Amino acid sequence: MAALGFITAATPLPVIALLTLISGATRSAALTVYSTIGFADMPADRMRDASTLWATTSQLAAGLSVAFATVALRIGGLLPGAATSTSAYTLTFGVLAVISLAAAAEAGRLRPDAGDAARARRPARAAAASEVTRLVRRREHGPDAENSALNKPTRARLW
Repeated sequence: MAALGFITAATPLPVIALLTLISGATRSAALTVYSTIGFADMPADRMRDASTLWATTSQLAAGLSVAFATVALRIGGLLPGAATSTSAYTLTFGVLAVISLAAAAEAGRLRPDAGDAARARRPARAAAASEVTRLVRRREHGPDAENSALNKPTRARLW
């Protein structure tokens, strides 16, 4: 994200596009990972409360990031020569990069087993799903469906 602060009018458009693509993809992946880890180890009876807390803190974080960026841009505008340069934006993107690095450092402090519930296979659930599939096939195609071609894996058609 800090690299975006060094963009000037002379920066080629493909470089700007690449930087914004990398920045957006990185932030999107981070948000997905944080929300997955946040809900993975949550007991089912507390999921509603966790969802409410996640929605609230996400909105708070979005609002605070806009506020930090605005304050940094105003402070950057006070720098000497800021009226004719991009130094205010360089400062702003630098501040946002430091905040992002602080969040990454905090994520590095998570327990090594954080989110294991999302990674672990649930054999009981998988076995139950297979049993349901077997019973549905038997009901739809008769008792011999278990040994027929219906049980062979097929590729799903997308059209």
